[in-house]
Amino acid sequence: MKKIISTIMVVLMLGFMCLGLVSCGGDEVEYGPYNIGIVHGGETDAAKEATVNFITALQSSVGSDKLTIYILAETQEMADAIKNDSGNKDNSKVSVYASADLKAGVNSWLITAEHDLDLISATTNKAVEACKVHVKSIPVVANSVAYANAEKNTSIGSDGTEVVETIKIPSSMGIAPIDAQVSYIEELSSGSNKKISFVYDSANLDSSAKINAIVKELEVKGYTCSEFDVADLAGAFANDVVYIVEDAKTLSAAEAIKALNTDSKTVIASSKALYDACADSTLSINYSMVGINAADIAFDILVNSKTYAQAKEIGDKYVSIARKESK
Repeated sequence: MKKIISTIMVVLMLGFMCLGLVSCGGDEVEYGPYNIGIVHGGETDAAKEATVNFITALQSSVGSDKLTIYILAETQEMADAIKNDSGNKDNSKVSVYASADLKAGVNSWLITAEHDLDLISATTNKAVEACKVHVKSIPVVANSVAYANAEKNTSIGSDGTEVVETIKIPSSMGIAPIDAQVSYIEELSSGSNKKISFVYDSANLDSSAKINAIVKELEVKGYTCSEFDVADLAGAFANDVVYIVEDAKTLSAAEAIKALNTDSKTVIASSKALYDACADSTLSINYSMVGINAADIAFDILVNSKTYAQAKEIGDKYVSIARKESK
């Protein structure tokens, strides 16, 4: 009888322990509250989509009631659009500001009541430039495309000498890995045409940087790569495969490119805008993922209370190539 009672007691004790474990396991994790600054540069729909997706993704992960968000854009119209499009039109925890000079706006912003930010999200290179001076005190996440991660930050040391430090800002890099871009170009060219023209504004350093790594990898694979300024479109179309990097000049030359784009040519664009205007296929950025990736990085920094020193070690996230079928 004693053995039976003892057995029952053990079973009951184990049952209560299991119930306790289930209860503990079923508890929801509480995050926050957090104060988030969002600095938005530019007026393009793609950039706005990245910021909107950042807000909605982070609110989904943390909870809207746990986030106080301050949005700074270059125009009031853009700031309002971001708030409204992210579903926060009537959310009093989301405030908007406007400043044509983003750097000045950020500086004044941080000395007001909103200075106790836990993190800043900066959309586009312009916004990152406006924020990078603050990265040692506030983690900054680059919610941007094609941002150069390594930047030089110059300051004056305690002994009065100039100190140059290379800083790193975690980024939701919009550029797909080089090998993926090269593979896509190989696929579109079918490997039969080993001569590829790259068209871009030769005075635009960003455009040049975008193709240098691609050209290097293609040349290793036996391709002959020729670079052309927009002014020499006819020369570029001497080859059957033409890759066009988006910048102000190539966009303005879209009609001329379209006229040269015959059925015998394969025109690859680096953006959806160029694809729609004059190209057959595109190596464009999946903008819907840019903001979501930045939110993932921000979530990691926030919930793990990471300082700048820890946050800067976070690797960049890449978005997939949005492949368009030939027209």
